Amino acid sequence: MKKDKEILTQRIQNGIAKPFSTELIKLIKPAIRIISQEDQLTQKSLSKFGGIPLMKKEEEWLRAKKGNNPYVFLLQLDLEEIKPYNIGQQLPEKGILSFWFNLDTWDDGKVIYYPNAEALIKADLPPELKEEEERKKLPIWKRIFTKKSEFRLFPECQLKFEIEYHAPSWDSLQIKLFHIRNNTKPIDLEIDEKYIDEYCCENRSDHHLFGYYVGLQESIYELMKITKGRFPTKLSEELIKKGLNWSLLMQIDSDKTTEMNWVDWGKILFFIQEEDLKKEDFDNIIAQLDTT
Repeated sequence: MKKDKEILTQRIQNGIAKPFSTELIKLIKPAIRIISQEDQLTQKSLSKFGGIPLMKKEEEWLRAKKGNNPYVFLLQLDLEEIKPYNIGQQLPEKGILSFWFNLDTWDDGKVIYYPNAEALIKADLPPELKEEEERKKLPIWKRIFTKKSEFRLFPECQLKFEIEYHAPSWDSLQIKLFHIRNNTKPIDLEIDEKYIDEYCCENRSDHHLFGYYVGLQESIYELMKITKGRFPTKLSEELIKKGLNWSLLMQIDSDKTTEMNWVDWGKILFFIQEEDLKKEDFDNIIAQLDTT
């Protein structure tokens, strides 16, 4: 754990001139890397990608307010399993955290927190998913001539967790704030090309809790609620500070193991405000699909 942070710090010191390198090192923070595995779930493990989620007995499958279509279930995390990796106690110590997304709109997701995992049961599938699951049992020649639902269950995948360390990417709010305060631009900085290759290619996992994200587009998704879904054409220090109240909760990438492909190999990002996280309140979330 300490070694990973030291390696990233050394790369920044060797590849970037001061004062920018000093600022980046200050911004390094831990993340929980999530690795999808094809192995079947153990009886003790509740953390998983895909499959059928756990919900309260009286709950129904989540649906979008507009159109009433079912959300897709992405993954659930048993917080007791994550506890050894939860540096700084950012998450509750126990319970289930469940992630959902609306693929119709690309900007509508839900995070549900269940404090008591023992009170949960397997969810009942909505009619759209039941029909699709039944259709899969048909011979292939019949499936060709039957309607395929756009809703689906992703295959159930076991999870493995690791600690890693991140620094913010070149187009992040943290770096834009640095440029405003120092009256600099990215082109003004002396940066070693090898560092950029290592930083961009090696310093990110496919899926992770916390840490930073690298946008596929030059879009700053923390500002989506503040600017009512419109990316700002001009950034002020005041606007950036408002955006920095939001931090990455979860990044879910496209992944062959999970069979998740978010529009040209994109990623789904969930953001939360620090005060809400402290209160264990996951109702006020920004969720956004980022793709090329």
